[in-house]
Amino acid sequence: MSEFDPEFWKKKYASEWKRGKDRVRYVREQLESRFPQLVIKKGFLAERNNYVKTSPKEKHEPNLMLYLGKSIVCDIEVSGTYKEVKPPEDIWILQGKFVHAMNLRKDRETWFYMVYPNYEYVLSLDLIDRFKDNTEVFELKAGALETYIKVPCKEAYQKNVLFGWIDKRIKQIK
Repeated sequence: MSEFDPEFWKKKYASEWKRGKDRVRYVREQLESRFPQLVIKKGFLAERNNYVKTSPKEKHEPNLMLYLGKSIVCDIEVSGTYKEVKPPEDIWILQGKFVHAMNLRKDRETWFYMVYPNYEYVLSLDLIDRFKDNTEVFELKAGALETYIKVPCKEAYQKNVLFGWIDKRIKQIK
């Protein structure tokens, strides 16, 4: 048996680095424009241009963390692909990211913001939870098996649902 390579996933997704970074920047800029009163902290390597040979302290750390003062508003996981996704297709949510977000739920809420060339979708944890048993293991990169939760994109929300939720959360904090 070979020894585990801590760089395995970063190496597998090296070709996706820039597109992923661009999606995170796009979502962050939208949030900053819509909610200038918030402080938006970036997760490990979010928007980094260069490959870094270190690993996050916490696996599946969110891409963006929104704060009002010292109070957490929510976390945002940003994902998507360069391919179009529309009904009746599914949105794929990495199971590990969902499980991690559910484990943190008592302290903070996480939303998934999916960016595709043709559309943007947002998903709450409650929505994803309804489909948590609808999983499939995909080999997306040679030798890299990952389990995804498949959520029908017709069930996903428009970004205004997330923005409305953030507005309500800000009012609760104030």
